[in-house]
Amino acid sequence: MITVQQVYDMAIMLMNEQDDATGATNSSELDGYQSRALALVNILVSDLYYLSDNTDLLSAAKPVPPLLSAFTDGIDLDDRLCVNVLPYGLAGHLFVGENDDASTTFLNLYYTLKKGYGKSKPTAKVAVTNVYGTLCRLARGESDADS
Repeated sequence: MITVQQVYDMAIMLMNEQDDATGATNSSELDGYQSRALALVNILVSDLYYLSDNTDLLSAAKPVPPLLSAFTDGIDLDDRLCVNVLPYGLAGHLFVGENDDASTTFLNLYYTLKKGYGKSKPTAKVAVTNVYGTLCRLARGESDADS
């Protein structure tokens, strides 16, 4: 399971805000990002939750992801969403008001990846009964045995 820290690290790397000498993502210069990241990840996880393989959309209750309270918490989304989509959304939201061009680019990528992910998610096959042929035959006065 991917943690909040791992997603945060990926977002900081995408933003090219890591420490140039060490590659660290936990320097004091990044405290402003880190203080907002957990709340933003919670919002983004709620936005992506319905796409996750971990979600049973056929249940009667609307699925709600558990709130994350620490950077060490595992994110209840499938790993593919956590690695391929979530960091772009986090990077985009962290850059809001600071670098609006980069923010827009990251958020556009996030929405594009999210949309594409929904199309590629496997779905359950459901048998469909063709009732239209039967209804037409019955309307003409034919029985099912005639066909």
